[in-house]
Amino acid sequence: MTMQKPEEKKFYMLCSYKEAGRPVGDDELRDAFDEAVYEAAYFEPEVGDDGEVDQLGYLEDLDDAETSVAESMLDRMSPKIKSILLSHEEA
Repeated sequence: MTMQKPEEKKFYMLCSYKEAGRPVGDDELRDAFDEAVYEAAYFEPEVGDDGEVDQLGYLEDLDDAETSVAESMLDRMSPKIKSILLSHEEA
């Protein structure tokens, strides 16, 4: 098992609380999901031979990584939690 990063750990803890009926707001859960996805997907930009960072390429790669991480995390969620997280996407 891989070690969870702090924001990911917080997100899964909030999911457990929500599933157990504890008072966790939907917005709080969505914010924790967004932070966990960003933290898990983040990587340092590569510097080219000229010493410059390809900003557009980096942002596209980061966006792809965030999408992949979000889909992977959603696959592991219960229908209740998935519904809360996806309702945010449509709003």
